[in-house]
Amino acid sequence: MADAGQVVVVGVDGSTESIAALGWARRYAAATGGKVRAVHAWHYPIAFGVPPEGKAPPSVTAEVEQGMRDDMAAAVAQAYPDPDDTQPGTALRYGPRGEVFFD
Repeated sequence: MADAGQVVVVGVDGSTESIAALGWARRYAAATGGKVRAVHAWHYPIAFGVPPEGKAPPSVTAEVEQGMRDDMAAAVAQAYPDPDDTQPGTALRYGPRGEVFFD
C-alpha cells in the first residue's frame, strides 16, 4: 500500500518525454493517492569555468524565466487535459539538475 503522503517529483523541460513523464506521474498519483510536483531546473551555461549567475541583466533573466513558466504551463495543460483533475504543484528553480529541490 502506498504512503498517503507520497510526492512524485517530475523534471519538466517541455520535451515530449518530460510531458509523457508528467502524464505518467498524474496517473500514478491518482492511483496511489499521492501528489505530483513538477520542477524545471535551469541555469545559464558556464563559460570558461565561470558561472554567469547574477551577470545577466535582470530583464533578461525575467524574460527567460517567463518563457520557462509558459513552457511549464503548456506541459501541464498537455499532461492534465481535464481541468477538473488535481493540478500538480510547479516550480522553476535556478541551478543544475539534480542539485535543485522542490519545497
